[in-house]
Amino acid sequence: MKKLTFLITLLLATQLFAELTVEKPTVKQSHSFAIVVDKASYNNTKDAILAYRNSIEADGLGCYLIVEDEEPPCTIKKTIIDIYKSEKAFEGIALVGDVPVPMIRDAQHLTSAFKMDPERFKKFSRSSIASDRFYEDFDLSFKFLKQDTINTSLYYYSLTSEGGQIIDKEIYSGRIKPPVDDDSKYQLLEEYLNRIAKQKSEIHEIHNMLTFAGHGYHSESLASWEWDLHSMREQFPQLYKAGNSIKNLNHATSTHMKKIILTELQKTNLDVALFHAHGSDDTQYLNGYPVPRNTAEYINSAKLFFRSKIQGAARRKKDINEYKDYYVKQYGVPRDWMENALADSMILADSLLGASLDIYTSDLEGIKTQPKFVMFDECYNGQFFHSPYIAGKYLFSGGRTIATVANTVNVKQDIWADEFLGLMNQGIRVGEWHKTRVFLESHLIGDPTFHFYSVPAKLVKNLYSEKNEKYWKKLLKDENPVYRGLAVRKLYEINKDIDQLLEIYNTEESFLVRMQAIKCLSFTRSPEFEELLIKSAYDPAEMIRRITAIWMGKVGREEYLPHLAEMMFYDNSERVTRTAKESMGTLNPEKAIEVLEQKITEMPAIAEPKLQSERVLNSLKRNVNWLNNEIINTVQSDTTYKAKKGALRTLRNYSFHLAIDEVCELILDETEELNTRIVAVEVLGWFTFSYDREEIVKTCEELISQNNIDPILKYEAVKTIKRIQAGSNDPVTP
Repeated sequence: MKKLTFLITLLLATQLFAELTVEKPTVKQSHSFAIVVDKASYNNTKDAILAYRNSIEADGLGCYLIVEDEEPPCTIKKTIIDIYKSEKAFEGIALVGDVPVPMIRDAQHLTSAFKMDPERFKKFSRSSIASDRFYEDFDLSFKFLKQDTINTSLYYYSLTSEGGQIIDKEIYSGRIKPPVDDDSKYQLLEEYLNRIAKQKSEIHEIHNMLTFAGHGYHSESLASWEWDLHSMREQFPQLYKAGNSIKNLNHATSTHMKKIILTELQKTNLDVALFHAHGSDDTQYLNGYPVPRNTAEYINSAKLFFRSKIQGAARRKKDINEYKDYYVKQYGVPRDWMENALADSMILADSLLGASLDIYTSDLEGIKTQPKFVMFDECYNGQFFHSPYIAGKYLFSGGRTIATVANTVNVKQDIWADEFLGLMNQGIRVGEWHKTRVFLESHLIGDPTFHFYSVPAKLVKNLYSEKNEKYWKKLLKDENPVYRGLAVRKLYEINKDIDQLLEIYNTEESFLVRMQAIKCLSFTRSPEFEELLIKSAYDPAEMIRRITAIWMGKVGREEYLPHLAEMMFYDNSERVTRTAKESMGTLNPEKAIEVLEQKITEMPAIAEPKLQSERVLNSLKRNVNWLNNEIINTVQSDTTYKAKKGALRTLRNYSFHLAIDEVCELILDETEELNTRIVAVEVLGWFTFSYDREEIVKTCEELISQNNIDPILKYEAVKTIKRIQAGSNDPVTP
């Protein structure tokens, strides 16, 4: 009888959801979670998987165990949704081992920067984006295209027009995948899971932090870096008190930054490391070549530059003597500076110098990284479907790293990388924080249920699902700016009160809270938001001014031109001045020239305004030619699809609002080539902030009403309407 009862209990605890084996939680908790693991990894690391599950349940989450056996992502997703619907508070999933990877196409508007042309780069694995938003956001709709024939864990999907066009995650996820392809991956996985199962029983607090700003990341603008440091002070105030520490490193402070960082990463008391730099799947780019300090160093630096050009030409099998003749004539340098460029000893020396500047996956061999949480605000460091990959080398180093955040493709620099990061200081799970990251490329790699404890110890639960307006209004008065910033966002989601947001922006001392207020206003795209930009252009916070300059260019109103000119001439941040110049050139370049020339007459003589503005005026004149002759004329002319496509796709990055009417005419022209019209409709979907966006919607609606419209063209028009109506996926990176 006891045996029969046991079998019945076992059958009730284990069910088949679709074709997956699902084991229910062993304990009942108010919130739940799921581990998704492939069958081979489960069979090879079963005890470690169960230890990980038990540690999650001991930490307050009932944990499902889902074992998949070469099932497609859509089957796994259906199972996750079924569990989500059956639970009151299902938080997220851990994707352990070789769980299938969704590769997303036709969704570049959901990234921060990725805009690779799929027609030009035909290899699907290169022009698609690995993204677990597929599993997390149930409102996105995808069409299955194919499975990769070489790496069969990759499944390609197209984002369709039927679902949402912005990311709004129902759950969070974390990838736990070793950075190797052979059978040693099971040992690495087992060691990691057993380690974090033990670590989860410990009390983790944030007492020591490392931040790093790499070469080229801030465009060498110290003003931009300064405001990153202000952000850390507002979000992690305890680090500035005796007994704790925050070490803010900048690439310009040392030519030995690689050794410094690798040393810091091995300190056992380091809790958090934040990297803001450029990167690739196997590299963190830290430093440029050393800046010369005397005549000899300047000469050696120039020789290195020309040797690199000759070495590059040799790799491309070009005529070396032709290249040498060009550089001698163009720069007037001695030919003997390049004579030994291809000597084995010189190639080796130059390679060693280059290798000393950056961190490669090979540098991490034998190094046990210690920070429990690492953020890679860098391109490609999170390509978990490659082996090796940077984030994985940290996670599986055998140190104490539990969770990382990294990107599967390139990422824009002007994202708000540390938005809400201070919530970790309050005990929130890293996965719940990562729910706020709405880019296709951003991934939490490691245990998503990990959390620090606040001081005093307090685990903040259910912050994102709380819908009580009184609760958030009370939190809006909290002394902690992290809580106030979150309250701003939640109140906006509940009541959409524009007047309240304006009041917060105008009265709030915390720049992070002000930034959150104006970001929420940007969701509205209201006249009040557009008017506020004139004030925020002069905000004390560099980040707010920089993002304001971007928004002005995306909205496109000519009344912004004098303020952009003011920012361009007088702002102390190179990033702001450059962004202001770019926005001036896309609003109305001819009018911008007039405004700039007027501004020059108002400037004091000591500023040498004509000297300063000559380059900008020439740039604006090039924009006039670019807009009128290279874009509008091409769009209107009887030319090839390739030429028109090139002109149209320019508008994805450069918001020339004056070209909208011509593009609208093109898409309605039934005599125009179909492929050109499809490209044009997709391009219009990038004008989500434009003052002319309602005209785009009307034009697409008129297009849809045409008789015998091609289904693909109609499909893209529906998608563009939804994109315009929904707004930018993340308005800080429109």
